[in-house]
Amino acid sequence: MDTQSWLKRLRIEIELKRYSTDTLECYTIFVSKFLKYFVAKDHPTKVNIDEIKQYLLTFKLHPAQYKQSLASLRFFYRFVIHQPEKFKDLQYPKWESKLPTIIDKTTLLKRIAAIRNKRDKAFFALLYGTGMRVGEACKIRIADIDGTRKTITIRRGKGDKDRVVPIPDVLLTLLRNHFIANRPKDWLFQGTNPENYVSKTLFQKLCHQYIGINCHGLRHCYAVHQLEAGVSIYVIKELFGHKDIRTTEKYLRSMNPSFNIPQNPLNDLETTLRPGAVILPIKGGSMNEEERNQYPAWCPNCGETRPGYYPFELTTTTIGCKSCQEVWTIKDLASKRTHTDPRLSAA
Repeated sequence: MDTQSWLKRLRIEIELKRYSTDTLECYTIFVSKFLKYFVAKDHPTKVNIDEIKQYLLTFKLHPAQYKQSLASLRFFYRFVIHQPEKFKDLQYPKWESKLPTIIDKTTLLKRIAAIRNKRDKAFFALLYGTGMRVGEACKIRIADIDGTRKTITIRRGKGDKDRVVPIPDVLLTLLRNHFIANRPKDWLFQGTNPENYVSKTLFQKLCHQYIGINCHGLRHCYAVHQLEAGVSIYVIKELFGHKDIRTTEKYLRSMNPSFNIPQNPLNDLETTLRPGAVILPIKGGSMNEEERNQYPAWCPNCGETRPGYYPFELTTTTIGCKSCQEVWTIKDLASKRTHTDPRLSAA
């Protein structure tokens, strides 16, 4: 089987459809693996559906690679081999619903601040400060940065779409420091050859060294931290270039639960049921009739209360309800105080 000839025809079809360079690279890699696996076959049409299934099973432990391989072969057999029917019954696998690793904001900022290389510091600050994908960040040109408007234009992002994202002042300063130190000509993060940008493979390796997660993890952290700060999920959808809001909604599952419920509604149970009630005794353990009418008490257990009636039996350390016989220590009830009368004993 002439592998190179088939790959050439594959590239032509991809370029005619104006797919991204990342898609071109991905499809080429997986179709090349497939053709080498069946190198003994005279022609791709001689590979039957059962053999294709057995080949795809070699990726069963790697769902992401399985999905990429299936997408690549589906395209190859549809537009190059013209046998799309071989894949009509092959479905994409169920995707593992794993939550991304989220590093807390303080720790993440400390790790970025500790990076001494100005290029690397600017790059990882760019990822975390804008939430852009690593491939998009690598391809940023100097002309894409608008220092006056404090924005960066991302050209031909995922789905071949352009979008504009804001950049904070601190990030703009880091990018300028990198520019002054390294003097890139066209690409903001140019490689050894000025005509090329630094590969994302290198930045992935550096990200693990500096921060402890991959580059896409910084995108996850940006989204979750912004949601926790109160930014609308629809704003994040537009900043991330997501087509479907359901793609953005996955970040809601990674939020700290305390940010989803800033105040538990049950905290207001006592004041809602008995507004202004006093559950601690007057210092000294006695009330006159006027005080009883002014500060009605109620039992946290059974709710017994009425003006002029004080349903507690007091000792030096405990309070007992005459109705339900429940007994508390004065220290326990101190945490339940709902009235700020200065005469109340906090025990």
